[in-house]
Amino acid sequence: MNKQEYITKLEVEIDAILKDNLFSNYKKQVFAWNLDESFNKTYEEEYLWNRILFLSTNSCILIQSNGDNKLANKSLKECAELYEYLSELSDISDKYDKDHLQLMSAMCFDLAGYQANGYCVANRLNKYKLESKIDNVDLETDNIIIEQITLILLKKIPYAAYKLNNYENDSLGFQLFKSAINKWYDYVLKLKENDFNLEFDRLYNYFLNRGNIYLSQLILLLKTRLVLFSERSIWDNLKQYSTVRNNTYWQKYVKLLAYDFYSSNSIKAIDDRTSIFEFWTSQIRAIEGGLLSLDENFVVQMPTSAGKTFIAELAILKNLIKYSDKKCIYVAPFRALTSEKEIELGKYFSKLGYSVSALSGSYEVDQFQDVILTETDVLIATPEKIDLLLRIYPDFFKDVSYVVIDEGHIIGDYSSRATLLEFLIIRLRIKIPELKTLFISAVIPSINANEYAIWLSGKEENVLRSLLHIDSSIDEEWEPTRKLIGKFEWRGKNGRITFHDIYTEDEQTNNRQDVFIPYFVRDKEFGNS
Repeated sequence: MNKQEYITKLEVEIDAILKDNLFSNYKKQVFAWNLDESFNKTYEEEYLWNRILFLSTNSCILIQSNGDNKLANKSLKECAELYEYLSELSDISDKYDKDHLQLMSAMCFDLAGYQANGYCVANRLNKYKLESKIDNVDLETDNIIIEQITLILLKKIPYAAYKLNNYENDSLGFQLFKSAINKWYDYVLKLKENDFNLEFDRLYNYFLNRGNIYLSQLILLLKTRLVLFSERSIWDNLKQYSTVRNNTYWQKYVKLLAYDFYSSNSIKAIDDRTSIFEFWTSQIRAIEGGLLSLDENFVVQMPTSAGKTFIAELAILKNLIKYSDKKCIYVAPFRALTSEKEIELGKYFSKLGYSVSALSGSYEVDQFQDVILTETDVLIATPEKIDLLLRIYPDFFKDVSYVVIDEGHIIGDYSSRATLLEFLIIRLRIKIPELKTLFISAVIPSINANEYAIWLSGKEENVLRSLLHIDSSIDEEWEPTRKLIGKFEWRGKNGRITFHDIYTEDEQTNNRQDVFIPYFVRDKEFGNS
């Protein structure tokens, strides 16, 4: 059997497990049990453990060997969820370490492209350390590596690098790990290119040959994670454009994201810093769709929490750098949102020398705000405020090259604000024919998004969507958060929630029972009311 035949065999076996009814039933049972559902449980912990161990390990092999990545990602997400469900069982067998299950869950989420989920699971780990009841068993190297992996999952790269270089450990295993991970830290923080993947191959083989199955498995997952890093890395995705690669503003921006030095105007403690060094799937799709490479208008149709503000930030920075004498406008529908966006956008732009300002109020401009208009590079305001400025300071807009319309779906409301926003966009486009627009919405339907794209750009395809894969249909969406969908209904005087697509199944009769919360609300009488 050659390598390709072996990879094909793995793909068939992984696909068979994922499609196996018993595996699916056991997974749903574990989830239902954690919801305190009452039923005759038949799932076997060892059965599930053996399969998710097989799936997580061999999905990594698929990724490293250029196998079916879609299948591998689907498999790793299944493993992540099951590792998490098992870790939450109150009656799980003593032979399964809950902290280890959580660590495996976090790593699998991270590998599958659900970094936020991995972060949340890893955040529940409380100084996880291996212990041994046998004398003279040295677990220091193992625990250092576990701590470093946890810090990576928590995106605390500056702190992880600081701690790594302050450990006192002379073992060969630690020195190999230190050399390998330090090279990756150098790339993330300093954009210093090197071959860290080769070092991780040596590290993995060292622990595998020593028979340390526990560490070799964790390092296999970490090694695979770093293979995927080149696909998700902010710098790797940006440097493909020559206008970015050789630009000091972009380089400084990427380093600011990775180091996370600042909180407002103060320096953060090193253990409080959270690095941004990778794009989420949604943001990668936006770049693939032409966000940075094309000077065109786009509609961003992505779910809540999919990182749309970061997409807008990239587009604004591109325009600030490309048109150094021009300004950008961010239109937010509510005053509270303008203040929030001022903080978010100002965090890094201010360190690059750009002024970010929010104007409050509706139909007035005071002397202070007049100064802001003259000095600001990025103006954030409500539609009412921009409408006022367009009327009393029309010359201000001669210097505007880019506008972001946040929560654009309000145009579909039956309200005066909806009409105002729609006509504001029209007037801006008439006033500034060369103006480029980014129209953002989390709830706009796909067909409407296409219509807005035609309106703004003349191209139906200029919709940036959060597709699971680059060739996915618009129905196959990547979402950073998990949805648990339930239906509420009254049963007599008891109100219950029945969950969609969560059920237990009797293996003998194949009868299914929907998972539900029976007494979510109860109708009772108190004092004749």
